[in-house]
Amino acid sequence: MYSPASVDMAVDRSDLSELLVYAMKETLDADAPRTLYDVIDPDALDSLFAPRYNGEPRAPGEVILDYGGHTFTVESTGSVVVE
Repeated sequence: MYSPASVDMAVDRSDLSELLVYAMKETLDADAPRTLYDVIDPDALDSLFAPRYNGEPRAPGEVILDYGGHTFTVESTGSVVVE
């Protein structure tokens, strides 16, 4: 049985899509999506938690994605939790 794991990397909020791709590849092995566009719009994910146009930080939050029998929670803090 797979136990929940957290993937933390030194990424800023504008690179969360890269962190999600890494977590998906590590978790799903050969079943990883060929591109993130097969699952979610990476530009939308990155801009969701990016600073506002005036440089102010956005409120904390998370995006939850079910894929390949796992739940991927992308947190605005720069973490992806895989369950």
